[in-house]
Amino acid sequence: MWHRDTWSGVFPILQGVARSSRGVPVTSSSQFEGPKNKAVKFGRIGWSAEGHSKWTHSPDTAHRFLLTEVWAPSRGTCAKEPCPPDFLFVLWNQGYFSKEEVTFRDTVLLAVPATDAPAVETCIQAARQLTQIMRAKFHGRMTRPWARPFGKAMFTDCLGDMPTTGLFRVGPVHKQIPGNDMLVERWEPLYEPGV
Repeated sequence: MWHRDTWSGVFPILQGVARSSRGVPVTSSSQFEGPKNKAVKFGRIGWSAEGHSKWTHSPDTAHRFLLTEVWAPSRGTCAKEPCPPDFLFVLWNQGYFSKEEVTFRDTVLLAVPATDAPAVETCIQAARQLTQIMRAKFHGRMTRPWARPFGKAMFTDCLGDMPTTGLFRVGPVHKQIPGNDMLVERWEPLYEPGV
């Protein structure tokens, strides 16, 4: 999905969901280049076609893609308030760290507050459209808190960290059929292959 041609179809789908009265969507992307895995610096990435052209890949892009996040409002604004975002989108490349052959490449997390019923319905529709673009092997939904309490002043299991920690069970993810058996928490399937 990080290829420019594919993203040009994804952006209009997310445009209807990526909004917040607290601030504009802000994109960040982790990509690396060269034998020493030097981080690519993109500068500020706007939520626009021009901004997306900075991080999406064309056929001649040499960077290795790890992940892209979109927060609305920005992660910094959410930390200052402190309040979760009104929109979160994370695209993570499963093949970046894997030493095994991957059975699926992209993992996507799309989240909005459960208290905003119209946003939830729009999010579900967007997720279903993304399923078709990605040719998803598993697609599910769940309602859960942004994070869970940990002691008196801390929290853990943050939704913003889920794609890289806390989504998949420990073990070889790519040696099983994609579905709930590989996930830490149970998700309600919204799409099953062949249905």
